Amino acid sequence: MWQRSKAHWLYDQDRNTEFFHATATTTKRQNVIQRIKDAERRWREDTEGIQEVLLEYFRGIFTSSRPSSHELDVVLNTVSPKVTDAMNDSLLQLFTEQELSFIPGRLITDNVLVAFEVNHFVKNLTRAIAGRLRGELFRAIKDRIWGRIQGWNNKLLSQAERGVLIKAVLQSIPTYVMSCFRLPDYLLHEIEMMIADFWWHNKGERRTHWVRWSKLCQQREEGGLGFKEMKAFNRVMLAKQGCKLITRPNTLLSQILRTKYFLETSFFTAQMGARPSLTWRSIMETRNLLQQG
Repeated sequence: MWQRSKAHWLYDQDRNTEFFHATATTTKRQNVIQRIKDAERRWREDTEGIQEVLLEYFRGIFTSSRPSSHELDVVLNTVSPKVTDAMNDSLLQLFTEQELSFIPGRLITDNVLVAFEVNHFVKNLTRAIAGRLRGELFRAIKDRIWGRIQGWNNKLLSQAERGVLIKAVLQSIPTYVMSCFRLPDYLLHEIEMMIADFWWHNKGERRTHWVRWSKLCQQREEGGLGFKEMKAFNRVMLAKQGCKLITRPNTLLSQILRTKYFLETSFFTAQMGARPSLTWRSIMETRNLLQQG
């Protein structure tokens, strides 16, 4: 009975006892095929009969004849078509202008930047309005990150789980915005501090930050955890927009910015211009990164 209690014999190794042999015998009996039905639905209980039924089954399992064309037609006629004649005619029509707008290679950020430039040109926003819009946008980013953190603080999370949430969720929230605009340094610092507090907190309790955030942002090969340094990431994302102006001059975004800011010159010699949009100012601030290579 000492072995039966809590089944210690499962992990304390099997011992040569009566209980062990009884268990093994019971398992063996349960796995034995006592009888089986043959093709004529007769029970076969003798060993030779059971072997014969099994061998015959596997001999003929892959040797059945293929169905005739008549049999295939009967089956196919019972299946209702998924594409009707009207749907087929619609699929064969030429693409419309609206459908051509969703073409491979066009990014969501391109559409955002185009819309922002058009809005800036048409409405000619004053600095007060533009500043208010930027403030609301930046507060929304901070509030979203803070809301996520508050929802996780009451959960029991390991450091590995916190690291995954930081990389996959928190630091991904402002990605699209940082691809279009340069965020203020104070905002990026506040976001990093919120994320750092989430990394070091435990059940809502504040703990000491034993390692600088800049150290945690280094690659794992250098002793860090691979978190993003928000300011550097923001500049890299904007530098990619400037790179696309050079390498993809025929896109709609490139044509709009070139017509508006550097029609008779190149991107590297372009001027900021009078009352430029926030998009153009953000891209221009990272132009030196492209010049440095």
